[in-house]
Amino acid sequence: MLEKINKKFVYGLIVILAAVTAFGTSFFYKSISEEQILDTTTKTLYTIGKDQENRILEFYDNVLYNLNLIAQGYSISGMKCDNVNRIIEYINFKNRDIFIDIYVIDNDLNLIYGNNYAQENFEDNECIKRALDGELTFGQILKIKNTIYTDVAIPVYRDKKAIGAIYAKVDLTYLNDIMANSKLIGEDAESFMLDNEGIFVTESRFIPNAVGKQSANIGKIKSSIDYSNKIPYKNYRDEEVYGIYFTIPYNELTLVLEHSNLNMNEKHKEQIEKIGQLAALIEVLVLAISKVVYEKLYKNE
Repeated sequence: MLEKINKKFVYGLIVILAAVTAFGTSFFYKSISEEQILDTTTKTLYTIGKDQENRILEFYDNVLYNLNLIAQGYSISGMKCDNVNRIIEYINFKNRDIFIDIYVIDNDLNLIYGNNYAQENFEDNECIKRALDGELTFGQILKIKNTIYTDVAIPVYRDKKAIGAIYAKVDLTYLNDIMANSKLIGEDAESFMLDNEGIFVTESRFIPNAVGKQSANIGKIKSSIDYSNKIPYKNYRDEEVYGIYFTIPYNELTLVLEHSNLNMNEKHKEQIEKIGQLAALIEVLVLAISKVVYEKLYKNE
């Protein structure tokens, strides 16, 4: 009777061992798989976003470099335009997809260079006023037809005194080209730029003609990501996403990258199916090995 109990005990122990091994393996790999998918996604969002941030800053730096080049020319010449006009024409030619208009204005708001076809009132232009006070200033982002642009003004100094301003309208359409490489993350990812009120400055991948019309809760986006970029939040399409953001110092812009949680759940289901198959295989192997051991222990009985 004791031997039978021992045999039953050993056999039961083997079955329990097989079950615990399979369950433990399944749980371990499930948790690792879920964590790895999320970790890979957030790292990819950051990598793509960092590249986009650098390209955006390079774009703005190039704008300021060219305008400062003009300002230095006028500073040396004392606002005389003979030779400096050639610099502007060269910059306009080299950057014809960036600068819509470039104006040079003296301290008395006289137009030194440029064609004011729209008959803008420079006296009421806040950018120009602040530049004449010695401050580099970006204006609002505006949309005319299919073109998004901003205005920028920088001071012209001579003997540490502002003697004029370089004022330009800058085409921001190129920012849409930068956003396009978010497709590298996958079909359910996108990147976009928002102004300080949450209005779209670049196009949405999912909603046509979003610039200047579509908005997102920028405060909610930032607070959610700041709390944890590994917890999903509802985006402007009311869809659960994981996100990351970068603050762009010019125009008070924010670059946002998001990836749908729905697609990640599908990937996780696929991983769970594979884990289930692996756990079943391990359980069969443990039972097979245990059976061999069990038979050897009791082969003479």
